[in-house]
Amino acid sequence: MTRQLAGVVVTYYPDLRRLEATLARLGPELTPLVVVDNSDDPDVARAVESCCQEAGALLLAMKSNIGIAAAQNRGIRESLQRNATHVLFLDDDSELTAGAPTALLAAFDSLRVTRPNVVAMGPRVKDRRTGEFLTFAWRGRHIRQLRTADDHDDFTDSAFLLGSGAVVVAEAFETVGLFREEYFIDHVDKEWGLRAGASGFTSVVTSSVTLLHSLGDTPDRAASGSAALYTHRSPVRDYYLTRNAFLLFRDLDLPRIRFVGMLRLLAEQSVRKVVHPAHPGQRRAVLRGVADGLRGRSGPLGHTVTGKVGVECSPTRRGAS
Repeated sequence: MTRQLAGVVVTYYPDLRRLEATLARLGPELTPLVVVDNSDDPDVARAVESCCQEAGALLLAMKSNIGIAAAQNRGIRESLQRNATHVLFLDDDSELTAGAPTALLAAFDSLRVTRPNVVAMGPRVKDRRTGEFLTFAWRGRHIRQLRTADDHDDFTDSAFLLGSGAVVVAEAFETVGLFREEYFIDHVDKEWGLRAGASGFTSVVTSSVTLLHSLGDTPDRAASGSAALYTHRSPVRDYYLTRNAFLLFRDLDLPRIRFVGMLRLLAEQSVRKVVHPAHPGQRRAVLRGVADGLRGRSGPLGHTVTGKVGVECSPTRRGAS
């Protein structure tokens, strides 16, 4: 079977110079290269369209912010319709070097010869400000961050992959499903990876490729030598991070012992943000996220809906809900 690696880039008011550079650098290795633009400003949308035309990328203009999950799903469907066997997800500001997509695909193929249950592979993602690696792996009942190169093997099993730089084999979207659009943004990649793991599949990080990325707005440290805390200076993001963490408990079929560590982390983060808010609006956003999460509300902020919503996997099949 001929392999075909597609690329899906989701944009929302992007840095146009970085976007242009990313499309030009990686476009020759990706067929198709799909840009899903969530920008709702006509001038920004036209600028993104110009970048895509210059790079020969396929543009799907949403004309409004439909959320990261829905945008990625649009890109997936378009890629599969064009016979892609694998899909690479990218942010417009992530620094993946030329040749890296091909190297990721080669590493993926070599590992699946002996481990066919591997459905997703990503590079070692390194935060460009802290120098820490952003690999998250199960260690007992807890998900731990693997911060240093010494924490990694050639192939390191991960609990989930960060969305940028991850390659997913096409059939996984049938067996695992697509991304949960009702999450809108935040914990979208985490939920998919944990859902795949609960279904018996594995996500893996390869040390052969490194991607530079900036997680959150401003990394902080609770103490010298501790892991960085990657936070957002946005009440909207605080809301989604908190609410969707509750939705993970609703939606995932994990052993109860593994929920213990996740629940403790959620409680610690929520209390810290409420008692010692880092910016105006954070306390209120977190409390609303807790309330909506406990009620099982999902969807975009201001247009939340109650109850589970399945994710469309194909015209005749619905993914896990």
